[in-house]
Amino acid sequence: MRALGDFGELHRWHDAEEIPFGGHGDPHRFEDEKRLLPLDRSIAVFDHESVPTAAGDAPIVATAGAYPFALTVPGGAQVAAAGVTAVAVLATHRRRGILRRMMEHQLDDIAARGEPVAVLNASESAIYSRFGYGLAQRYQSIEMLAAKTTFNDAGNRLADTRSTMLRYVAQAEAAAVVDPMFDAYARSRPGEVSRSADWWITALGPHECWKGGGKLFVVVCHPDKTTGDPGGFVIFTIKYTEPYDRFRVVIRELIAVTTATEAALWRFVLAVDLVDVVEARAVPTDCPVRHWLVDSRQVRTTRDQDYLWVRILDVPTALTARRYAAVGELVIDVMDPFRRHGCAAGRFRLTVTDLGTGDDAGRGDGVASVDRLGAVDGRASITLGVDQLGAIYLGGVRPDALLRAGLIHEHDAGAVALLTAMFVTDRPPMCNTLF
Repeated sequence: MRALGDFGELHRWHDAEEIPFGGHGDPHRFEDEKRLLPLDRSIAVFDHESVPTAAGDAPIVATAGAYPFALTVPGGAQVAAAGVTAVAVLATHRRRGILRRMMEHQLDDIAARGEPVAVLNASESAIYSRFGYGLAQRYQSIEMLAAKTTFNDAGNRLADTRSTMLRYVAQAEAAAVVDPMFDAYARSRPGEVSRSADWWITALGPHECWKGGGKLFVVVCHPDKTTGDPGGFVIFTIKYTEPYDRFRVVIRELIAVTTATEAALWRFVLAVDLVDVVEARAVPTDCPVRHWLVDSRQVRTTRDQDYLWVRILDVPTALTARRYAAVGELVIDVMDPFRRHGCAAGRFRLTVTDLGTGDDAGRGDGVASVDRLGAVDGRASITLGVDQLGAIYLGGVRPDALLRAGLIHEHDAGAVALLTAMFVTDRPPMCNTLF
């Protein structure tokens, strides 16, 4: 088990990684990975006892990787985070402990890089909690019949303030336009991750893959310098539906910081000519579009799905990076059976002070200090697993809900109520970036 040494090995790694997901080594996706995945952040497991490849190399039988991201946390700060990806073991090599060893190796590497958090989206949701990942964010897929979606007065008032700023942008020229808009959005929404220039090459490129690309339409709502609105955009495809000579709009992503820009973009896509159905791949659970319609039932939820899983590796660094909605002090025992000697396991005193008026990325502006305590230093008010700490970290899961589920243990009455008041945010987290 080691990192890849060159792009030739990356090609073999890519082919092996695609097999468990039903792929066949897409050459365009390989070119994407050459740009996006640093070789030293890849993991390959070689089977030296198997029949060698035609070139005489040991075959690669398991893969993993991690993209370098900045993750927005409540309060608007961004922390270094590893975006875990391409975790796969060939079916011929399961039940041998390979996945566990890869996860150990990868988390040790991430911790050694000084990244306090790892994030991933899971193809199978039953796998990653045992490695310390907690489900922190969900999303919804929705669809609407365009002919029956009429904006109400409130929605029209908002959309009217920004509708004259809408413009189509050529796909090949869109990256430079949408990048600063996305960056402004990412810094305002807990759970979102940064995107590099290379990432936009893939997301807006000519070849469709699961990260984006293909034949796309891009409509932007330009910034307004007088109000400070950074603008926004919607990326979508149009599919022809037979036999009625009508279209289906499929929204890849709709990004806006302000509600006025968001309303203008939603009203636009719902009014595209010849469209019968508008569907959105992923919207946050607090998406306001149903509140802007005369008939809110026209927004039909077609899927409710987990997305972002969070793994805390450095408790003091992670918890001091975010802001809090209530002041107070708690002593917390964090259990990390997968990495018993890592920085996440232990007893910690969380003290939140200096509660301010809050901002767009979270309800409060309480600043935290975190002290590591010894095992004999007093008594903890709360015991929870590192996976549950990851689940509540971005504000999308309430600690009191996990208490009712029996996943958090309260030793002092009211301790979880205080933890819930501290961690609550105005808006749920959302990650629009597919990785």
